[in-house]
Amino acid sequence: MTYKKLDKTYFEKFVYLNSASPSGLSWKISRGSRKKDSIAGSLHKTENRTEWVMLLEREQWKCSRIVYVLSGNELQENQVVDHFDQNPLNNNVHNLRAVSSEVNARNAKRYSNNLSGVSGVRLHIDKKPNSERQTEYWDVSWKEGEKRKHKLLLCSSHSFDEAVQYRKNKLAELGVGYTTIHGGVQ
Repeated sequence: MTYKKLDKTYFEKFVYLNSASPSGLSWKISRGSRKKDSIAGSLHKTENRTEWVMLLEREQWKCSRIVYVLSGNELQENQVVDHFDQNPLNNNVHNLRAVSSEVNARNAKRYSNNLSGVSGVRLHIDKKPNSERQTEYWDVSWKEGEKRKHKLLLCSSHSFDEAVQYRKNKLAELGVGYTTIHGGVQ
């Protein structure tokens, strides 16, 4: 997703940083139902997320992006604002960082169906049709560019820890990492 580049001076006309405000911003001037020094923005709920947004000049803006820019940080059009603590309602500037969408996805919480406890490492059971025999593998996965890659490690020959280490090594080789929130592998 591409966002518009934010102009700090444009937003400074309407709002100011306020750490006491739940959105991180307060109105600079009274205008219509907006009162000076009151909370700027409102909660916007979607199916999987609730975040602070504001309407300015008939355009909707994410408060986290405005807080980030008003704090003197640069935000490129291809960058998103990531919340370190995974709480999209916490727009404290120390909780925000500018990252690409790809890096932001790596900071997501582990999937609830992840039974191994480590993102990118799962148990794969290959059961032959009409047979009681099955083979268990550790399916180690990672992304290289836009492609998802996999390495199957036979469980009888490789421990879970070896599968985790294989993934860690692959990510280090690619120069990428995940936060502890995402799956415990950095």
